[in-house]
Order: sequence, then C-alpha cells, then structure tokens
Amino acid sequence: MARHLVERLDDVASHSGRVVPVCTPGEPSTTLAGLLEQSRRHASALSQLGVRDRDTVAFLVEPSVSTLAAIVGCGRLGASVVVLPKMARAGAAAGLQRRFGIVRETLRPSLLVHDGLEPDALARAAVHVDALAGAAAHSDPEVAIAERDPEHVAVVQLTSGTTGEPRCLALTHGQISGHVDAIAEAAAFRTGRECFVSWLPLYHDMGLIGTTILPLVLGMDLILGSPVQFLLDPPSWMGWIDRYHGTVTVAPDSGYAVAARVLASCDTLDLSSLRLAFNGSEPIAVDAFAGFFTNGARHGLHPSAAFCVYGMAEATLAVTFPRAGGGMQVDAFDRPTMERSGYAKPAEAGVPTSVTAAPCRRPRDATPHRHRRVSRRVVARSTASSRARRAWPHPMPRRSAPRAARARSRARARPSARRRAYRAPSWRSAARRPLPRVPRAPRPRPTPAAANNP
Repeated sequence: MARHLVERLDDVASHSGRVVPVCTPGEPSTTLAGLLEQSRRHASALSQLGVRDRDTVAFLVEPSVSTLAAIVGCGRLGASVVVLPKMARAGAAAGLQRRFGIVRETLRPSLLVHDGLEPDALARAAVHVDALAGAAAHSDPEVAIAERDPEHVAVVQLTSGTTGEPRCLALTHGQISGHVDAIAEAAAFRTGRECFVSWLPLYHDMGLIGTTILPLVLGMDLILGSPVQFLLDPPSWMGWIDRYHGTVTVAPDSGYAVAARVLASCDTLDLSSLRLAFNGSEPIAVDAFAGFFTNGARHGLHPSAAFCVYGMAEATLAVTFPRAGGGMQVDAFDRPTMERSGYAKPAEAGVPTSVTAAPCRRPRDATPHRHRRVSRRVVARSTASSRARRAWPHPMPRRSAPRAARARSRARARPSARRRAYRAPSWRSAARRPLPRVPRAPRPRPTPAAANNP
C-alpha cells in the first residue's frame, strides 16, 4: 500500500540509522530521530515564512543536515520541493538560466532556500539556509500538520533536457514510496545493515531519491557528501567508504574513472565492505567501470559489486536492475547491423567493429500496486571506437519526433548510408500520402428545348 513519506520516516525514527554530513566541516552527525526533530522545528519556521499546503519551495543549496531537515519539514506542511542545480558545465550557463525561468514561470515557488546564490525573482520570498536553521532552533516544534495524502506532490523533478526542453515532473509521496520498496527488493537491501555513501547532487533524481530519500525511509546509515567536495578532493570518496564501512555507493562513469586513478596510486584502503556500486550512466563506459574494479582489487574491492542500472526521471527513478552480486556482464553487438537496422545482433569473436554493452536485466515498473517487466539494454562505448551510442532497446523503438527530424537531416546530408538507416513508421508514411482523387459526376445541363419553354 502506498504511504506518505513523512509517515514512513516517523515509523523508522527509532531505528539506529544516522546521517553523517561529511560535506559540511564542523556540522555534527545526527540520528534519524534527531533529523526528524529538526524537521518539525523547520516546519514551524517555514510556516512562519508563509509556506502553506500545496505550495512549492525551491532549494538552491549544497547537501547538509539542515537542508534535509528543511525538505522533510516541507513534507510535513504539505508543500512540494524542487531542487535546482547550483553550477553548470562550461558553456552551459544559458541552460541553467533556462531552468530557472521554467521553474519561475511554471511552479511559481512561494519560497527560495539558498546558501548565497539567489537568482533574481525566482520566488516570492527567499531565506538563507543558515538563517532558516537559526529560526528553526528557536521555533516550537508543534505546528499544524497538513493532511498526509499519498497523492500529494512531494517532489517536482526537472528532466535532463537532453532531447528537448527540460520539463517539470510531479512525483507524489505514493509514487516515491512504492518506488523505494521496489528498489529495495530488486537490490536486495538488508534492513539496518546498509551504509550509503554518496556525493551526488540533490537536484539529480538519483541523488535526491536514490541516495537520500531511500536510505532515510528505510532507516539506513547515510554518509552525505557533496559534488563540490568530491571535485576538490577526489580521494575523499574512497576514504569515506573505508572509514565508515560503506556498503552501497553511486556514481557516474566520470566518478568511477577518477576513483580508478585514485586507487592505482593511493595507500592501501579497506573497500571489502562495498557490496553494490551503482552505475546509471547512459551509455555505460565499460572500460572505465572495469578499471575501477581492476585497480581496486588490491584494496579488497570485489568485481561482484558492479551494479549497472538504467533509469529516468519520467519513471520516477529506476527502470532496469540486474541481479545483485552478479557483477558486470558485457555483451558485444555488430555495429554495422545496428546502424543499418537498429537490431542488436551478437557480434562474432574478434570483430573490431563491435559495440560493447552492459545489460541491465530484471527491469521492473515501480509504480505502486502495479509491477510489470520490460526489456532494455544499455549500449556502452565501443572498445574499438570513441563514438558513444545511445540506449538501445532490443529491438529499437519507434523514433521520437526530435530524433526523426535529426535522422532526416542526416539522410539529406549523406543519402547513401543515412537514408537506409532511417525508416519512417508506416502510420507516418500513410499520413503523408495524398488522398486519392474521387471523380465527381458531371452536372447535368439543360437541353435547348427545355430552356425555351417557360
């Protein structure tokens, strides 16, 4: 049965889980019960700032215990949260401002919680996260709690915008709660025995739902880092796993590539506790991910911890999961066949034009009350070519409108090869065919005799 996230957090308050904010120097760690007590005080402070039921609160902050308490406090008031990115890649500042504009025009947040960077007119009011924490420390934790309806929106997630304009996706408490249970079942999480180590940003669905909400709701330990700290001190990630005996961690290909270089040159660490290393990149760089386990072998890292997954914000988070403890399995496909027809044909041994892939098996739909299995393969970079491939199903689906437009433009530029690669769906071809002309019967004309008669 789908439940409200705040209800589930209150149920696990007595568990031994803790939150260790390694991202904020000097900030003490806290237990789940302590975090929930702070969330009640933050809810009172947010209520005094005008946050009401069904409002939206925007967050533009780094991960911290105060940030998590404020997010849970919004849930107690019935308000939804949207976490925005603080930094962008070089040359992507315009895309960041476009996201701010979408949030401003679509959601119209009632409050912006920030830690120094405050975009103009993003919300009706703004407050610094430290000022909010100070006000919460002197607030009465008794505050009117909104109706805990699982159908209320908990998180508004922005899509990546790789295939079009970013969109705002409303995720309810029931959807996230059911998704957490499905992930815990698929990954075989052990209640009370897992320790999550994460530096992912909270604006990403994997960072907010997968490595923050999930361990809190399940009453597990959370070692909370930040992407800025990881960029400034890359070896710290492996040090957290060694110090706190982390069992689950998550990172993209770039993070594992950096960690592989760290493990090749650092002193001996104890990484034997790491049970699952999630990699949800699209595509998955097989060489980089395998290098992480190769260099980590002398630190006690076992290859069975590789966990290649696929997900998207439109599906709340997870789409496909492999078997826990099975390690990374690599398949090879014939590249010419795939480019020509989109079919993932197994390649023969020793063929240099193959495409390597990390299959993500055991896919499931984590919508509450409904589970179904689908088929999906994630195609990674080729070992013989630097070209990256998209996620290919088996077989390839019908192209979306943006992809079809790009395929047509490539076909016009290179008609010899690209025109054969793009095949329009039959219904679209039929829609473009002109309708057959139906001959009309000639209109009868009056005879001269009939025209002269009155």
